[in-house]
This record gives sequence, structure tokens and C-alpha cells, in this order.
Amino acid sequence: MNGRKRIVLVDGYGLAFRAFYGLPQTLSTTQGEPTNATFGFTSMLLDVLRVHRPDYIVISFDVGKTFRHEQFEDYKAHRAPMPEEMQVQMGRIREVIDALNIPVYEAHGFEADDVIGTLSRQASALGLLTLVVTGDSDLLQLVDENVIVILPGAQRFGEYRVYDVDAVIARYGFEPERIPEYKALVGDKSDNIPGVPGIGEKTAKALIQQFPSLEAMYEHVDEITPTRARNAIADNREVAFQSRELATVVRDVPVLLELERCVVADYDREKALALFRTLEFRHLASRLPDSVREEVTPPPAEASQQAVPELVLDDAALRSLAEEIAAAPMIALDVETDGTHPVMSNLVGIAIATAPDRAFYVPVRHASDPVVDITVAQRFLAEPLRSHPKVVTHHGKFDLAVLDRHGFDGITIEFDTMLAAYLLGVNSIGLKDLAFNRLGWEMTSITDLIGTGRSQITMDHVPLDDVAN
Repeated sequence: MNGRKRIVLVDGYGLAFRAFYGLPQTLSTTQGEPTNATFGFTSMLLDVLRVHRPDYIVISFDVGKTFRHEQFEDYKAHRAPMPEEMQVQMGRIREVIDALNIPVYEAHGFEADDVIGTLSRQASALGLLTLVVTGDSDLLQLVDENVIVILPGAQRFGEYRVYDVDAVIARYGFEPERIPEYKALVGDKSDNIPGVPGIGEKTAKALIQQFPSLEAMYEHVDEITPTRARNAIADNREVAFQSRELATVVRDVPVLLELERCVVADYDREKALALFRTLEFRHLASRLPDSVREEVTPPPAEASQQAVPELVLDDAALRSLAEEIAAAPMIALDVETDGTHPVMSNLVGIAIATAPDRAFYVPVRHASDPVVDITVAQRFLAEPLRSHPKVVTHHGKFDLAVLDRHGFDGITIEFDTMLAAYLLGVNSIGLKDLAFNRLGWEMTSITDLIGTGRSQITMDHVPLDDVAN
């Protein structure tokens, strides 16, 4: 794609249905609120923003019956109602859209496809490149030099198929604008469009390649072979033209594209984060785009209490920390290591909090930064930690196993937040999830520190300031 400005047009229900059926219906918040459709919708939306980096974005939803229902009573008549498990999530999906300040375009009497088709035409007239995100292949008919369609992958959730003109031709064997005529012949079971009885995909493709239009096909109906196909076409003229009309996306709906309403990332990030905390979408929070707004809602009061860790690098600082530990009514303890196995990993550093606003990091093993000799750290800190009556940890079994092996033995844990979360039935009991959902804190992901794959490093090679923070 070239350097033109881009607009994304999202088929709201298309994405929502794909998310609902593509992810387990067991996904829910700790309180039992189902979230598979909401999570999947939000994830796909954020993926599109991250990968394609549009300048503008719009979402459209169907609203009630359309002119197609008036023209053909059985249009989509066989479709089952939206599942109740999905219906209850549509309000949340709308909340996500509102939190991201994405405009919703709808038009009574028309489908979202028609609104998207109209907006794509207006966007082209403005010189924009349009990316249509949908779960419905009907919109492939819009593809041209100014419009690209993105469909979810056929096999795995989170994969996408991108269709330009060449990709549509490769799939169907003809140009995108001929898709309504193709459906006029073969019908569309998903929309209950009848098509011509007896005409299958192979015959339809051959006829479209042979004739430049449906009208030309009927003007030269005597040239159609085999006889069975010729008779089917000749006997179902009205059905064929009606099916084409039903399958054709309308591109003159009375809606007006207002680009100033559609700017990407013109939203209150803290408002979005508050909703993500409610929905327990911690893993999606890091994928939120940076807001273009200068002023946003202040973060929650408790978020401002997050302490800035102090590095402990000499005897004086160790002595002072030991005194704080002894005087503190409760302390929190965590370790950093160069691996994930408590028996095989080396201790890299010890994190200690003595109050909500008092936190410390004692580095004992870092490749290129100054550290405290571990025997010196033991001399100052082992006894205060061992004798403290109220030590709080998260996954303390791991922490104690590592500390015991490095001379900090005999520590007694009074409370473990991971065990507590598990006993309370919390879905996500990881420290980062709990910090985000309960405190509103966005902790740095471990992969942001050590990387992934072949380029992954161990914690003792991460810059000391990054580890401490």
C-alpha cells in the first residue's frame, strides 16, 4: 500500500459474529460476565489499527429490516436469532467503540454493507485508500484500485486475508464488480438469495467469463451450453435479476463521511483503560494506540500511589533498607532471576516494598551494571527478612526456593496474592493481570524487557534501570 491516507470501514456485526464463534464461550470476567465476543471484537479492531495504521476509522451496524426485505420476503428469513450469549455482549462492544471515540454510521432501511459501500465511494472521491474490515465476503464486490477488503482467516482466529483486485480474481476467476452477477446465478445460502436453480459455481464462473454482463447473457441465451444450463437461465430471468439486485451493495445511501469525526486515536485513553479494567482485558491494554489528545481524564487516585523503586547499591543504602524492613508493619517481596526454574535459576535481584510509596531494588547479578555483592546483601538483609512477621509475596513458593538457595533462608510468608486470587476464583491470577484489574497499573511486560525468540536475553542482561522500573 502506498503513502495515501487511509480510512478503515468496519462491518460491526461481521466482526462481532466472527469473534463470538471464533473464541470459546467460556471466556468471562471473574464476576461471570461473558466476554468472548467483546474480547475478540476488540482484539481484531486493535490489530487492524496496529498493523494498517489508518488515519481514519468508522464502524457501521445493521439497523432493522431493509429495502431488500420489502423486495423479497424470504431475504435472510432462515437465519436464527442472535444467540442470547452474544446479545448480552453487544452493549459492551458499543462501550468499547465509544471509549475509543470511533463514530458509528447507520442508516434505517439499509444494511451496514450499503453504508460501507457508500462511505468507500465518498472516501475514494476524497483521495483516500479504503480498507474494509468485515467477516462477510459480500463486500469483496467493492474492491478496486481504491478499496481493499480484509477478511478474518479461514482457519485460525487472529489471522487475516487481504483482498485487492488481483486476490479477488485469483479466488473467483473474474473481477470484483461481477460478484453480484455470480450470486445472481448461484444464489447465496447465507442471505437466502435463491439464484438460478441448477446453476452451480463452475457453470456460473464459465458464464461470467463468457459474457460481459447478465444482460448480455440473456441477449445471447441461445449460445449458452450445455442445454440444461441454457434452459435454467432462460426459465429464471426474473429470479436472476432479482437475485443480482439483492446481492448488490448500494453505494448512494444518505450518509455523509465527515473525516473530522473519524480521526484515529482521538480518544481518552484513561477512559478506555477503565473499561478494559472492568472487562479484565489487561493483555489488550498494551495494544491501545497512543492518544492524539493533549488532555485526558486524570488516572484513578490509586494509580498515583505506585512507588518509584530506589536502587540499593552500597552499604549505607543496605543498612538503611534493613532498618526500614525492621520498622515496617508489613513488607512485600519479589525476586528477579535469569530463568523460570526455581532450582536452576540464578538470583538477579531482590525487590522489596516497605510501604505503598516505598520500594527498593537490590541488584546482585547484572552483566554490565554495578551490583551489590551477594554476601554483603546477605549480611545486611537476610536476618531482617527472616525475622519479619508479615511478608507478602506473589507466587512466594518460587521466591522462597530461589532465596533459600542464595543464602536468604528461613523467610516466612504470611500472605500470597496469587494464592488468594486463586481461592477467590479470579480468572487471571498473574501479577500483571491483578495489578491492572485491581489497581489500574500497567506493568511492563516481560517480553518488553527480555524480548522473544532467538533474540531473547535473560534478566541479568537487561539494563538495571529498566529492571528496577
